Amino acid sequence: MHLPCFSVRPLEDKPNDFGKQRCWTSIGWGSVTMLSGWLVDYFSYDKVQKDYTPISYLILSFMILNLFVASNIPVVEFKLSQNTFQNVFKLFGKLHVISFFVWIQLSLGVYSSMTMSYLFW
Repeated sequence: MHLPCFSVRPLEDKPNDFGKQRCWTSIGWGSVTMLSGWLVDYFSYDKVQKDYTPISYLILSFMILNLFVASNIPVVEFKLSQNTFQNVFKLFGKLHVISFFVWIQLSLGVYSSMTMSYLFW
């Protein structure tokens, strides 16, 4: 949830360019997905089962790159509220926040857990 904050802050006076950032994020995601699939197929060419080892190295390299990039992002500290729980309860008093929270719990929680824990015997 912090990603939009970190990605909007560098735009400063051009918040309308956030759509361009999202577009390039999608292009990058799609490119890495195709690269990952190609790596798996290339290294599993003559094997009976797929070899996912290149994906592990790809993830490790992106994690190292992410650590380097994230460590160079300037962090601005904000003044903490004295009544955090009151602010949270006030936030959950709004219908659109409650409906979004319930939808996220259902879609990401229940449905994802069913999909991830269902074993094809």
